[in-house]
Amino acid sequence: MVDVAEIAQHVEVVEVDVIQGLPGPPGGPPGPAGPEGPEGDQGPPGVAGAPGPVGGTGPAGAVGPAGPPGAPGPSGPAGPPGTLLDGSVTTAKLAPNAVAAGKVAALSIGSDELATGSVTPPKLAAGAAAANLGYSEGTFVPGIQFGGAAVGMTFSTQVGRFTRIGRLVHFEINLILTAKGTSVGQMWVVGLPYPAALRAAVTCAAGWVGTSEPNGVVGPGNTVITVYDGSTGNGATDADVSNASAFSFSGVYSV
Repeated sequence: MVDVAEIAQHVEVVEVDVIQGLPGPPGGPPGPAGPEGPEGDQGPPGVAGAPGPVGGTGPAGAVGPAGPPGAPGPSGPAGPPGTLLDGSVTTAKLAPNAVAAGKVAALSIGSDELATGSVTPPKLAAGAAAANLGYSEGTFVPGIQFGGAAVGMTFSTQVGRFTRIGRLVHFEINLILTAKGTSVGQMWVVGLPYPAALRAAVTCAAGWVGTSEPNGVVGPGNTVITVYDGSTGNGATDADVSNASAFSFSGVYSV
């Protein structure tokens, strides 16, 4: 058997210079394109673009609902005092000292500030401005007539009182005869303070010769009460009344 290791000890290493050979001929043409590769991963976000131009003004919106009403404003200053027309107020119609230096006192005049008897029906024009009168009260003198007359008639009590509120008049009458006189015919109570605008019934309590309590009616445009016998419905006359008859009438009518 050949001993390789022994042979190797006797082999001389010879250095051989390698001489570069000449270049070979060019290679062949490029090969065909390879198949398309797979899709690559998504790239990072791009840089934000510059802001676009401002858009034009849009159309006007619809009108909103009305707001709640505002709080009331402060009261205005008081106006100057009014001036009375010449002749509209006379001292005969006012309490004493109520008119000074041609001017009415600043406070309004109530019924308790009038002198007793300072307002009576003769001082009120017939039918004058009834709608403009507010509250008033006073007295009047009623009477009795038979057939439109009162010859020889006398009284021990002859009292009438009224209260007017707006267009309504409430009245009370007390009459006591001492002599009925000689007049005859239909019985009327006269002297109401205002003419009536509408027909109104009147109640009565009486001491008289008639068979039952009388009643009465105030007719439109009149200041008299037409008295009727309550039992028969006929008009009361002088025959129903004695020399000592007493009557108490009361009622309400419009003016």
